[in-house]
Amino acid sequence: FYPGHSPREIARLYGEYFPAFAHHLKINPQANDIFAKLRQLKIRIAIVTNTPRKIAEHMIFIAGLQPDLLVSAEEVAQGKPAPDILIAACALLGTTTQDSVLIGDSEFDRQSAETAEVFFVGFKMNGDVRIDTLAELAEICLAHKVSV
Repeated sequence: FYPGHSPREIARLYGEYFPAFAHHLKINPQANDIFAKLRQLKIRIAIVTNTPRKIAEHMIFIAGLQPDLLVSAEEVAQGKPAPDILIAACALLGTTTQDSVLIGDSEFDRQSAETAEVFFVGFKMNGDVRIDTLAELAEICLAHKVSV
């Protein structure tokens, strides 16, 4: 995408300039409510992302979210669409991929879930099940018997 620039250089520049534009992030207004509902149900939450950790932490802070775990692609051999990041998150949470759910909004998310054998909830896209609002997620987690 950026001829003449290495992936490392692009990541460095992204990390350097992202904070100045972070106020443009669109935070889903249901995010905090669904986190609270999942916590009430004693469902642990991991955020798995191809975004560099430093940037992901900044985005999570701006959104006011408090996941139990954050795993970035920098911490595994291969990011999404490979299953590594999901397998690592499950191991760190002490659960299995079969007892987990991934909510995602990209083809990379879907491919990663399929390879890792994680139930995929497509957010505004097709998956094992599709949702159009985050409010629908708690019922799906309960129906899928997500480990607590």
